Amino acid sequence: MYWKRSGIHLIKIGSILIFKGFVKLDFNHDFGKLPKYTLYIYMWHALILYFIQQGFEIYCGGLSNIVVIPVLIVIIFVLSYMFSIPNEK
Repeated sequence: MYWKRSGIHLIKIGSILIFKGFVKLDFNHDFGKLPKYTLYIYMWHALILYFIQQGFEIYCGGLSNIVVIPVLIVIIFVLSYMFSIPNEK
């Protein structure tokens, strides 16, 4: 069960701290078209994450989380962004 996993509270605390850290950042850069795609990126990422996790469990079950998490973040963001572009047009 999701709420009974060991370490789930550490994940929650870590997520909150990362969010608070990003809130304090000041970006003075133009991100172009990325802000108008954020809703679609958000909508696509859950589906993409589901399918990628199924593949990782089958083929890459023994890899360390230190490797898997950053790789998944990049792959899921890029694929979500690619799938969100046709939705905006």
